[in-house]
Amino acid sequence: MASNHYTAVENLKPGVDQYKIKVRVIRLWRGATKSGEEFKSFNVIVIDQKGHRIHGFVPTKCAEEFQFILFVGRVYSIKNFDVQIYKQTEKFRVLRNATQLVFNQDTICQQLADDGVTIPANSFDFYDHSQLEELSKQTTYLADVVGIIKDYDNIRDLTNRHGQSQSSNISVTFWDNFGQNFDQLMKSGLEKPVIIIISGCRVGKWNGEVDISNNTATTVYLNYKHHSVVTLRKLLTNPEFAKKALGKPKVKSMAMATVKELENLGKDDIEGFFMAHVKITKIDETFSWFYNACTSCDMEVTVGNPCPICEACNRYVPYPQKKFKIHVVAEDQTGQMPVVLGDREVRAITGRRASDFADQIFSVQAFPGCVLGITDKEYSIVIQIREANVLNKFKYYWATNICRGFVKLPAEADEGASSSRAPTSQAAESTDNDQGISTVDLNSSLTV
Repeated sequence: MASNHYTAVENLKPGVDQYKIKVRVIRLWRGATKSGEEFKSFNVIVIDQKGHRIHGFVPTKCAEEFQFILFVGRVYSIKNFDVQIYKQTEKFRVLRNATQLVFNQDTICQQLADDGVTIPANSFDFYDHSQLEELSKQTTYLADVVGIIKDYDNIRDLTNRHGQSQSSNISVTFWDNFGQNFDQLMKSGLEKPVIIIISGCRVGKWNGEVDISNNTATTVYLNYKHHSVVTLRKLLTNPEFAKKALGKPKVKSMAMATVKELENLGKDDIEGFFMAHVKITKIDETFSWFYNACTSCDMEVTVGNPCPICEACNRYVPYPQKKFKIHVVAEDQTGQMPVVLGDREVRAITGRRASDFADQIFSVQAFPGCVLGITDKEYSIVIQIREANVLNKFKYYWATNICRGFVKLPAEADEGASSSRAPTSQAAESTDNDQGISTVDLNSSLTV
């Protein structure tokens, strides 16, 4: 093969190790453990002059060498790499390619002159907001989205380039250091409204709604020089589009309610949040106190052969996580109601995790003492009313937040809130990356 011949990324095939490509590095990131410790190995996304992208993996054995050679934005000649097919078990891929590059100790990377024109500076594969619902049902791929941030102080919506919020309010949560860095970017005097590109984001669901969050591969671009941003900025000059895109969203509110009042709510209250002051009087021990959760999406796995299966991810889960799920009876002076406390809520009031009780996992009757100890105490429980609660008179409720003792709703913070309702507020803190209607510090997470 001639030394000056470069193969197009789209023509790379597994089993051939004599390729040479000319590409620009457009992303670089390291994976991390659940505790946040970064791996020595790292990943890159490269793009060639035809605009085709491919993921590259730099394993630990040669990461120390290449971390001082590969930099985002620079152009390289790369040869002596392997082309491998993705394993079916590999999750959260940035690109929808069947193959990836794997660097080795024989791989040679040489930086080349960059004319700024031949190879694109960047590339995205945007999904319309109407497609996010479907993307939330899988964990194989990450996604790229673009939208307009309406209001940084109360960021709730992303509006797509058609001026439509087809998925209602799209919640975007940036966690920990990623959220802190984003917060600093938003304070850097950007042109308003800010148009955001989120590349390589994870699309999932929380409390039944589409939720976008960051992954180790996620990169955020604010007011980036890209035709999608230019298009949105031009559309904002149209008064009708601007009104629709930047109109204030309806704030989800929360009201106090007794048990009897919860039973008599109407259609207008569906999906509404209500706080009840109750005492937990009983734990229904006919149900298990935990469930087996998928390690990718936290959904409950089903019994399978040879091991549990997550139907949402369509994968085997050999060692599922143990999560709390407890059925209790709560009451006030007006009546009783059965309530399900999920993992986050149980952890909030016990300070323990289900995995702490490994010796009791195999007995659904052996309830941990910290769980049994939640009875005969007063709590403020937040309930989100579902359609079945109203239309089918289903009197089983799922808690979305809880704290010990009786707390008051916050004073009105938004114009237009009625005297009986107030914007949703924090009722309990959690140590996990789950959130319901709790107010969160923008230094650790962000909702847009």
